[in-house]
Amino acid sequence: MNFFKTKLKSKEYIAENTLELVMEKPEGFEFSAGQYVEIAPENILYNDKKKGNFRDLSISSAPEDSFLSFAVRLSNSNFKKSLTEVSVGDAFLLSPAMGNFILDKKQNTSLVFLVGGIGITPVRSILRSLQLNNIQKDVHLFYSNRRPGTAVYLDEINEVGLSTFVPNMTDNLSVEEWGGEKGVISLDMLNKYLLPSDSKMYYVVGSPIFVQKMSNILELLMIDYKNIKREDFAGY
Repeated sequence: MNFFKTKLKSKEYIAENTLELVMEKPEGFEFSAGQYVEIAPENILYNDKKKGNFRDLSISSAPEDSFLSFAVRLSNSNFKKSLTEVSVGDAFLLSPAMGNFILDKKQNTSLVFLVGGIGITPVRSILRSLQLNNIQKDVHLFYSNRRPGTAVYLDEINEVGLSTFVPNMTDNLSVEEWGGEKGVISLDMLNKYLLPSDSKMYYVVGSPIFVQKMSNILELLMIDYKNIKREDFAGY
């Protein structure tokens, strides 16, 4: 595989334990909103002899942006420890864009996003692209996090003006801490805000467990599998 070379423009913490990396967009690099790349620092500090040094990261910026951005939930893995120690100007290698978690531009259907945690990154890319192109879509977003402090891009998405935006928190929070929906996304929650219909396209993204739970709910709603796109974020 041929890799593109880029440089880190900035990095900052944008939520609890979550780092956003902004990079130069290499000449000739193209992608569709919702896709991901394999990426690694060119001179990685902590090698991973078992898994290798490249990891899949969804692009959170839009194709129309002049830069690339990635939001990463941190852990003790060698890859993520390396990301915390990179500096502005450091070189990264990234693959051509991959993945089918993208909009079908020929379909004029309503969009329903069921998102868990850091799975918001490809969805943010899609929403940002629609906004930058002034494309009006009937969009419904259910966004599950433990608590508000872990919800990446929450304030930004609040301002987009979606048809339905239901952020929900799964931690046991007081009314003062969170006045919105609580608990995991459920069949009752979807029925409260949506009318099930095969005229909608469903996008499910998050941890493997989250994606499976949401898939089970959509099966109960008798949503045609052709109207569902899934992408799971395994730990790395």
